[in-house]
Amino acid sequence: MNGPKNRVAYRPINSEEYKLFLEKLQYQGVFLIDMFNEPIKIRDKSKYGGINQKNLERLFTDDNLLNLKNRIEELSTNETIKIFLLARNYRKKYIDKIKDNFPEAELIRWKKFRMKEQ
Repeated sequence: MNGPKNRVAYRPINSEEYKLFLEKLQYQGVFLIDMFNEPIKIRDKSKYGGINQKNLERLFTDDNLLNLKNRIEELSTNETIKIFLLARNYRKKYIDKIKDNFPEAELIRWKKFRMKEQ
């Protein structure tokens, strides 16, 4: 049958499932790095739209993007493929900053990345 494949978004529901998810990515040759050097809360139901805008903007400061670029370069090889996983709520201005600072990187929505064949 050549119809569309059945795809389901996978979201780990607890820390053990998340650990298994990361191990599966590692086995597939995927290495994840956070955009910020410390834990930072972006989702916040107490804020308008469920997003802490102040923290979101901290991710995209010039200083943080330079720091991120340096950390990525330390870990990269000539064969490294850079992919940014984007949340639904990243506005065009944030996506443009990523494109400007990392022109060789692919940009993929997180939801699409975590889709898997059923």
